[in-house]
Amino acid sequence: MRKPVLLVCAALVCGFLSACGALAPAQEGLWEELGLSPDQAVASADDREISAGLYLYWLTEITDGIRAYYSAQGQEADWSAEVEEGLTLERYAKERALESAAVYATVENWAQRYDCTLTEADRAEAAQAWAETAAEQGGEDAYLAALAQKGLDEAGGRRMAEDHILYQKLCALAMEEGSGLWEEAADLAEFYTQRGYVTVDLVEVPADGAEEAAALFGRINESTDPVAELAAIRQERGQSGWPRTLLPGDGSLPDAYAQAAAALSPSQISGVVEGPEGFAILGRLEDDPEAVRLELMDQRLLESARSARMEVSQSYQELDVEALCAALEEIRKP
Repeated sequence: MRKPVLLVCAALVCGFLSACGALAPAQEGLWEELGLSPDQAVASADDREISAGLYLYWLTEITDGIRAYYSAQGQEADWSAEVEEGLTLERYAKERALESAAVYATVENWAQRYDCTLTEADRAEAAQAWAETAAEQGGEDAYLAALAQKGLDEAGGRRMAEDHILYQKLCALAMEEGSGLWEEAADLAEFYTQRGYVTVDLVEVPADGAEEAAALFGRINESTDPVAELAAIRQERGQSGWPRTLLPGDGSLPDAYAQAAAALSPSQISGVVEGPEGFAILGRLEDDPEAVRLELMDQRLLESARSARMEVSQSYQELDVEALCAALEEIRKP
């Protein structure tokens, strides 16, 4: 199953295109403590500015994850400790956050290159969704306060929401034959093969259905077209979501099923495979490179972000991760 390059929560995507006004009190304290302003540029990717608001969101995500990892081991994160020679934990966190923010900057650069812009309809839809989400969270002030605990201010949220919409427009362009993002069949086939994608169909049977699974396999195995028979059985059983193109080991299938899928050649059927919640019979279909068109676009986008010419400001270099964590702890107090 495809995992888009921009993983932005729906609330952010919906909301900040229309939000306006002053920072929430908790946010004011955070920025004051860090000596930054949310619209201040802390870096750039291919001359596209990365604001402190956008960067701080990702730095908060990264540092929260690191702190949770150490906490699970009964330890506290030591930001000055070296995780490898010449690389402190603080520098690691800051660089990972910068890489994430650079993807958003690259989306903006691509959108400009391929003439993708926000329409009034985009803004109106976002405004309505923002109002509904804010109401669910107890009002706009409460919603902004909750987002502040993720290190996110209004300007950063606005930009992330806009970037998400622009990203969806880039995806649509990638599916439009003849566009600047359209990939030729040969490039798709090469990507599909090199990455190890497979296109599979699957029939699932509950854990108490070992005999039923064996009978179904017998029916499939006796058919003159086992792949078609497997599809017919799946349809009879009302199981949807298949066939599917995936990367074995990407987490979209239980390990046992993924290993079985990877071992098959086109038109082959697995035996009955036992999984964590039952049994499955898998069939590998002919390769379907067209199914990974958006995955290839994502790959191109990530490569562009990783190769972008990066520049950082003095304020980025001076940003203290330990001070950030302390400030976040303060605004997260009940």
